[in-house]
Amino acid sequence: MPKNPLIDKIITNYKGAIKLQTQYTIGHEPTFIQNLIDKYKTPEKIETALMVLSNLPRNSFYPDAEFFKIVDYNLKFKKVFEKKIENFNLDKKITLKYASSEIIPEIGYSNKHVEAPFQINAYFQGENFGSFNFIFLFKNGKKELQINLIQGKKYSLKTKEANKILGNWKQKVISNLVDISKKMKIPTSGVLPRKYSTVTDKEYERIIISYLDAYIEGGIKSEKINFENVKSTFINKFKNYIDLKEKKQKIKPLKTKKEPIWKKIRKTKH
Repeated sequence: MPKNPLIDKIITNYKGAIKLQTQYTIGHEPTFIQNLIDKYKTPEKIETALMVLSNLPRNSFYPDAEFFKIVDYNLKFKKVFEKKIENFNLDKKITLKYASSEIIPEIGYSNKHVEAPFQINAYFQGENFGSFNFIFLFKNGKKELQINLIQGKKYSLKTKEANKILGNWKQKVISNLVDISKKMKIPTSGVLPRKYSTVTDKEYERIIISYLDAYIEGGIKSEKINFENVKSTFINKFKNYIDLKEKKQKIKPLKTKKEPIWKKIRKTKH
């Protein structure tokens, strides 16, 4: 295949993820890159595949065959999902659409979030107010739906309007994804985002709490929430938050029983 400067730039952008994937076999890196290019061909699909690679769980190693299987399945499911996207139990004013995979030539990246190879944008009356991402994973023959992005535009008025209708749009999206998992008879997991240097500790805590609320209220079990991106200095605080939240869920308020009419009648007849 002739050299493509844009594809070369994309490969360079993801060289860290490629090195991790090929580190166990001497001389495997060029073969992996060539197989990737031969299989996915276009810059858009190659970047999508490498975004999947960079977002695979770090506590597991996926051989090339399993990695390609994951990418192929998710690309196929994306086509299915595009047709069924309106089946989400949302509101008519809210629409969902896959983000563009078009690559910006100058930088060799698309406009998608770094953790979102299959990013879906949420729109309220045509205006984008948030986005989310999920990936189907395979490991040892088992399938799982992993969510690793559920993010709103902080100061968007459309976010507030969507929440007025849905209660909490993030929780509603998660519950719909959990329903997909249940129908497929597979578990759902939620990954917490990493802290970037431009984000303050206070803002990071706010972001994580919003993720935890969305995951737990949306139906993801606490043991299926992945902390691998969270620094150890934050983990205990967030796990304590989960414990408190789950205790509150278990304590259901007692329903006050209405007094039977016949008792009321007896009380009035003296």
